[in-house]
Amino acid sequence: MGAELQALRDMAFPGRVIVIGQSANRLRFVLYGLARREAAGRNRHLAIAGDRINVVSNEENSILYAALICGDGIAVGNGEHTTRIHEWLAKVTDPVEVLEKALRNVFYRFSKGTGKASWIPKISGCVKGGEAALSIAYVEADGNPKQAFHRVDLGPGTGAFITTYAVSGKAHAEAFKAPPKGVSIPWTTLEAAMDALYEALGPVAGGPDYRLGVAGVVTNERGDTEMRVKNRAELAAF
Repeated sequence: MGAELQALRDMAFPGRVIVIGQSANRLRFVLYGLARREAAGRNRHLAIAGDRINVVSNEENSILYAALICGDGIAVGNGEHTTRIHEWLAKVTDPVEVLEKALRNVFYRFSKGTGKASWIPKISGCVKGGEAALSIAYVEADGNPKQAFHRVDLGPGTGAFITTYAVSGKAHAEAFKAPPKGVSIPWTTLEAAMDALYEALGPVAGGPDYRLGVAGVVTNERGDTEMRVKNRAELAAF
């Protein structure tokens, strides 16, 4: 793996990951990485279905949410809000405005059975034309919701990534509250880009391997699109 994703590689547990960028030969990449620590959330895989890549339950083979959707642009996210981003891409040109409208009041709560409510940060992104944006929605410790929207520079060979969680050794990692991290985009194929992301999500210093898989979309200047998934080896049959 090259140094382009070293900042991600150094994270003990990034959770879900979105990478958006453009190569020197103007291929636009949108990548989604899926990693989970809790046993109940690891029984899932990524699957292509038409114009989208879904996160699917292994037990019931039911769709949990669409991680990537291609259409009038590309929508990406770690929950049901990906569909809302896809819908707004057909209505709005500016990618930051797309996310602002699609993600209004997008905060999801879950319980781990302890009676104490917890919040999962929601990360999102979109690409339309030659522009892109990333966003994160999270809830502060005091219960106040926060949202941040960031424009992504799609200059040749550049991009950015965002994760649900920041580096933390705690049982519950903190939300990724910083602006997206810049990243170089050296890849010339979608397969190479996904291999790099999958490796970057690997265990740190012999720690547990939380990876479940990665998914990606690449488009060129003519609008041609390729989609791929790479699930963890034991999930390859799905």
